[in-house]
Amino acid sequence: MQDQLLFGSVYPNCGPLPELPQIVESWQLPAAVERKYLRDNARRLLDL
Repeated sequence: MQDQLLFGSVYPNCGPLPELPQIVESWQLPAAVERKYLRDNARRLLDL
């Protein structure tokens, strides 16, 4: 599942962006999984 999820937003109604780091931290994900969710999976999907 960790390779199939990625972060997304509904710009300009993104919600609590200043609180996002605390929200993600509260999930207590391993650092590698957090990195996939916030960056790596999107990069792979978009071939960047």
